[in-house]
Amino acid sequence: MRRIPLLAAVVLSAFWIPFASGAGQVARGTVTERGSGAKIPGVLVSLVNEQGQTVRTVFSDQDGAYDISAPDAGRYLIEAKRIGVRQKRGAPFTLAAGETHRENVVLDPIVSTLATTKIEGQSRCVARPGDNERTASLWEDARAALTATVLTSKTPITGLITRFTRDRDPGDGRILVSDHKSASGDIGTPFVSIPVELLSKEGYVVPRDDGSTDYYAPDANALLSDEFLQDHCFRFVPGGETRVRQVGLGFEPVKGRKVADIKGVLWLDAATAELQDIEFTYSEIPGLRRQRDFGGQVRFARLTDGRWIVSAWVIRMPVLAEYRRQAQALPGDLRAYANRQVVVRAVREEGGTVLVQRGDPPPRQAITGVVVDGTGSPLAGARVSVMGTSISATTGEDGRFEIPEIPEGLYSVIVGTPELDSLGVTGPADTVRLTPRGSPNVTLAVPSRARLAATMCPDAPLDEHLAALRVLVVDSATGAAQSEVPARIWWKSYTGSVQERNLKEKVDGTEATLDSLGSFTMCGLPAGHDIYVESPGGAKTIFSDTLTAAAGEIGWRVVRSRTIP
Repeated sequence: MRRIPLLAAVVLSAFWIPFASGAGQVARGTVTERGSGAKIPGVLVSLVNEQGQTVRTVFSDQDGAYDISAPDAGRYLIEAKRIGVRQKRGAPFTLAAGETHRENVVLDPIVSTLATTKIEGQSRCVARPGDNERTASLWEDARAALTATVLTSKTPITGLITRFTRDRDPGDGRILVSDHKSASGDIGTPFVSIPVELLSKEGYVVPRDDGSTDYYAPDANALLSDEFLQDHCFRFVPGGETRVRQVGLGFEPVKGRKVADIKGVLWLDAATAELQDIEFTYSEIPGLRRQRDFGGQVRFARLTDGRWIVSAWVIRMPVLAEYRRQAQALPGDLRAYANRQVVVRAVREEGGTVLVQRGDPPPRQAITGVVVDGTGSPLAGARVSVMGTSISATTGEDGRFEIPEIPEGLYSVIVGTPELDSLGVTGPADTVRLTPRGSPNVTLAVPSRARLAATMCPDAPLDEHLAALRVLVVDSATGAAQSEVPARIWWKSYTGSVQERNLKEKVDGTEATLDSLGSFTMCGLPAGHDIYVESPGGAKTIFSDTLTAAAGEIGWRVVRSRTIP
């Protein structure tokens, strides 16, 4: 079994770094905009020493004011960075013990320069972001947002975090199973990263001795680290058709990197240069051909007062399984032959969203939508449930449903019907985000016959002359499922004819073990034939029945058993 922990460290807290107090040496002033004179909140203001090292960094407050305490007397300068504007450095000054240095900072207005960047030829991947004029500009603004996110996390802030885990079908992306939990409180640092030194040494995909695999993702501190800069090269990435109003700073492992790493893009708004999100994929997952399907995304949000938080995140990881293609076995033949192959059983997504609370409880909304059948017609009597809760609703004659009084957040809803339950097929599901404006109507389509057949029998060809049945074996006295017991299924077919005296009888069949629900699925069954379902000789749980199926039928049967003392 594979352990797939979410070890992405995303910084989720946001608050002001408190002003310095006491009798020490202090630098303070106000940040304003050139021309308008407007006071600018949320500017990163740093105190830099003679060696060029950043001693301390704070935000300018709502009134544009900043206040930085210096650890010692000495020579310093003030450095200010407003996202979308070039970094500005003031003149050096001497700060004596107990002295206060006053210095106002005037920054240029934000001008949309990235949006008009001219792209000529293929961008080269440079060893450091500052080695190229275009990547240097992008990195300066991305680094400012990441630094602001780290600073914001220093003091707790109240918010609502909704964490989710869900498995998606690797083919069509539909949700197979989902769970979520929401909690209010301190959203400071809900996830903790492993040290960046280990990420650099061991990589981001680490197989373990017990057969599990750990998947990691970088947090803001890791992205800002020297190790990350040393392990990756950087290039300018145009937004293209899908990100028309964005430009990107792409990164990828340097040549010769020996461990599994990540490659991706830091996407910035082309007009304001604000960091919006980071997308990444794992550069190498052992044993998989399609690496690009797995990775993650971290979204950032700038609050109105200039603070930064991580607003959402997700990591996509493969859930692997060993697939066995079972050969046919005749009655009395207990041999089993299988071809083994490792396949992606599901794509697991782990992540969450953050809602910063303003002191009032989040408003409640309703989840509404419609359930349709395989032909697109409204389906009455379907059960729509909110995963992870006991909340549900039943569709009316028009197929519509409403689940009222749900707090804001991210939820997964799933449909169930008696037929789907009996076939052992997970119903359609979708993810719904409730905001102060409500939520969009959800349309959930119950699988068609072709989809049911493909779900029940993924390796069997769809044939309108054949059938698929799910058989449930239950105790005849108690009705309890008979799980983990063997079963044999077989039938006879004939070739030739009596008239030509070449009639031949052929026996086909297979063996199975009942699952935890006391069931197994039979695929590719001949229509109109007697299908014999029975327990093998010597079994303590005895059952025997003869079933028939119609051409193209997708259904289920119940077989009753008795137990030998």
